[in-house]
Amino acid sequence: QFTAAAAAIEVVDEAVFEVSGGSTTAVATSLTKRGAGTVNVRGTLDLGRGSLRASAGTLDFFGNSVALRGTAGFDGSAGQTGGTGSPGGSVVIDGGALLRAGVLAQGGSGGVGGEGNSSNSYGRGDGNGGNGGNGGNGGTLRVSAGRYSAGSEINLRGGGGGRGGDGIRPNIFASLGDGGEGGRGGAGGSVFLNGGELVFATGIIDLRGGVGGLGGDGARRGLNGQTGFNGWLRVRGGQLTTSAARLDNGLRGNLSFDFGTLRFTDDWFDLGQSARLNQALGASAKTLTGNRELRFDDTLAIRAGHSLSLFGGGTLRAATLDTSAGGSFQLGVGGVLAVDTFRGDLLQQGGTLAPGDSPGLTVIDGDYTLDSGTLAIELAGLGRGTEYDAVDVSGTATLSGTLDIQLLDGFVPAGGDVFELLAAESILGSFDQLLLAMLPDDLFWDLAYVSDPFGTDFVTLSAAPVPLPPAAWLLLVPLWFALRRRVTV
Repeated sequence: QFTAAAAAIEVVDEAVFEVSGGSTTAVATSLTKRGAGTVNVRGTLDLGRGSLRASAGTLDFFGNSVALRGTAGFDGSAGQTGGTGSPGGSVVIDGGALLRAGVLAQGGSGGVGGEGNSSNSYGRGDGNGGNGGNGGNGGTLRVSAGRYSAGSEINLRGGGGGRGGDGIRPNIFASLGDGGEGGRGGAGGSVFLNGGELVFATGIIDLRGGVGGLGGDGARRGLNGQTGFNGWLRVRGGQLTTSAARLDNGLRGNLSFDFGTLRFTDDWFDLGQSARLNQALGASAKTLTGNRELRFDDTLAIRAGHSLSLFGGGTLRAATLDTSAGGSFQLGVGGVLAVDTFRGDLLQQGGTLAPGDSPGLTVIDGDYTLDSGTLAIELAGLGRGTEYDAVDVSGTATLSGTLDIQLLDGFVPAGGDVFELLAAESILGSFDQLLLAMLPDDLFWDLAYVSDPFGTDFVTLSAAPVPLPPAAWLLLVPLWFALRRRVTV
């Protein structure tokens, strides 16, 4: 069912609400989607300067748009200042899915200043034109949960300033009045990504400020109005899914990456190629910290002259991280690296290497040095690289640091289960500290470093049965069990 009251429509429960017709369908001033139902929109949905909200279920626009444009300010008369345009409306996604939808929420334009005033029938006014009205600010888009797949255009541009009124001669003896000043353009709107996902794969996001109005003609031409400030796309949580070209060329406004995830779908991403990412993280030496995550569906290449460092909550996930062309990568304290393939030598000086994609296999095409930090291994079964994490190193693995073993999805090893955690051409050193998941009382962990001078070296972890103790040692067994549940070496 859906209810319409006070110019508002709310679609709830399992309803399928179809909006169809010509290029513009004026329905209400607000539309809210709750419950598990669906709203299909097959034309431009005009909600005035109201609001659209997706709290549950699905709104599918099939490539059409919702119009939430601000209204224009009134035109001044007899030397009066034009009215200010109203701001654009708002879109909120806080749990539902808004799919294939454009948003047209520009601010309204400022009204035109009135031409000079002669004041009365005797023409005793000053003749100066009125100033143009200011443009309205662009609307807002907020994603805090759920998913928004952008359509061809998200237009939150500020409204243009109104033109200044022309000066006149209030009477035949008076001088020509001055032209009025143009109105200031409205500020561009804002996109707030606080949670959920915003998919920006096509079209544009226009957050530019409105153009200032032209000054009016007169004895002295009025000053042109100032252009409004550009708005912001603020990533403060959730995930922005896009490509380098789309982010650079399609975003017309400012970008801030405070925390959350930037996911790039490019087949090949050169770290220095994105001007927007350079703006957010630095042009050549990029540092990722503060609960911010970069995710690359395919290859991230760091070429000579560029570097990326992970510290203090920064996370990098990629199918392939390629430093073989001379780029620099640093995994430091608090950083997290999760990759399928690393091309080049990996030096870990803190942070966590988390193989694959929980669980998965990381292949290092070069040497691996665990100077400090953690190699985090999750065990969920006996399939290497598919059910438990593993690392393959084509060169030498030099170990110190910490090995952290966690059991995943309720998995409990059986006696005799063996996990090949790391394989390398040669292995030097050993882990300084072991953090091992708790096993049943009849099992204990057995970590082994296996060296083969004619082949591959391994680090293996086995769940071994506890040997039956002689009767004289039975009183000490409970204490021995307690001490081995979490082993630190």
